[in-house]
Amino acid sequence: MNAGPQVILLSPDAHEVDRWSGLLEGAADVRAVASVEALAQAIAHLPADVVVAPCDARLLEGIQRCRGDSRLILCGSTLPLGVVDAAGQGYDLRHVARESQLRHEVHALGRPRSLMIRHQLAGLSVRWSGVERALPLLDISNGGLSFRLELDGELEQLLPGTLLSGVEVHRGPSLALCADSAVGRYIEQATGPGKQPHYRIGCEVSAPGPAQTPARGARFTDGATRAGLLREALRGSGILLQGASGNILCTGGKVEIENAELAFAAPLSTFEPYDVVRGSFELGGTS
Repeated sequence: MNAGPQVILLSPDAHEVDRWSGLLEGAADVRAVASVEALAQAIAHLPADVVVAPCDARLLEGIQRCRGDSRLILCGSTLPLGVVDAAGQGYDLRHVARESQLRHEVHALGRPRSLMIRHQLAGLSVRWSGVERALPLLDISNGGLSFRLELDGELEQLLPGTLLSGVEVHRGPSLALCADSAVGRYIEQATGPGKQPHYRIGCEVSAPGPAQTPARGARFTDGATRAGLLREALRGSGILLQGASGNILCTGGKVEIENAELAFAAPLSTFEPYDVVRGSFELGGTS
């Protein structure tokens, strides 16, 4: 019988921890901590598959610094704007509004991420066309890789969705792997034991060769992520609405999280009530 996922419950509220533990009984190997500092110590001692924490934006930065490869679930009936914005900016998190959903989400995130085999290798570096110097490789798998970027590095060039061409992995002067391109998938701030805070940039690589498979779409089902992406779009270049009566670019509006509504500032709109429209926007080079 396979052991369940390693789960750390982070909450200063003992009653909350007891409820979460009860919901995960028999489904996971659970540990509990009361602070971000204790979380860092627990992960350094034994890495976790999933971290469960209250839906509190004030905890996010500390959790990001120490969680490593752990997936993050925020549990709470309310969804603060700080959490929504963090999700829109690339934080890898899931929001659970009802505690009854917690067991299902832990089971989903605790499963192996496809049949990927991931290796942590020392002495490797990665570079691509246009980059001035190689960056330290953190890990590599049969589907992707991640590398380290210092906090003062040019993060804007590596946002999720950015295409990196001519990717090469080197061990010293020797070429170990090459790929036609890689696509940025996530950015997270991390701190390894005894190391300074840094960014971990995760990419999906494509194999070299003439045949290229069509790009696959990604379906976002997490409410915090969807709301965060829409808020980022409205703060950026806007959202283009296309309908039978014409098109309009909306650069203002707001996301009503509690009502699950998106309101646009579109005084010159030609749309009529009950019209069906298509909305599109770009973030990090991805539509």
